[in-house]
Amino acid sequence: MKFGNANSGEGGGGGASVVLQRVVTTRTDTATITSTMSTTPTNTSGTEVLSRTITPANAANLVRLQIQISGSSNNIDDGPSNKYFLLTVLRGTTVIAVFGLQRQAYSTETDVFQFTDAPNSTAQQTYSVRLARNATSSGNFLLNQLWNATTPTPAMASSLEAIELAG
Repeated sequence: MKFGNANSGEGGGGGASVVLQRVVTTRTDTATITSTMSTTPTNTSGTEVLSRTITPANAANLVRLQIQISGSSNNIDDGPSNKYFLLTVLRGTTVIAVFGLQRQAYSTETDVFQFTDAPNSTAQQTYSVRLARNATSSGNFLLNQLWNATTPTPAMASSLEAIELAG
């Protein structure tokens, strides 16, 4: 199996990489994320929603992460304005990527993010995803839930996939 790596910053300009291993964690339960983040994310900012380990075979190999986050915002008090959330990706306790997530009130969506990491190690790597509401925004994030559910009912799934690519 090969994946193109265009625009991933590894150099080589779009060549294919050989996949050595692939591990996935899928979460189908629901959670209401109430934590907020107003400064630069740290390893304790937000709420951990996904975690996965992978052990690279060679220190020169790369790990491509694909994160799928599904859910909605529950704040309808301030009308159909956008709600902003921050998704923080960590390797161990080190923040390696931060993504912005936006939800329109009354909408349920799935977002997919990709990031390629160079852990430079053959030790087991733990990747985790933390989610928080931007402190300047309102509403909570309803992980894997529809915005209008009267009781939290799983309606979708979120996942973290780690793919080791030959370096």
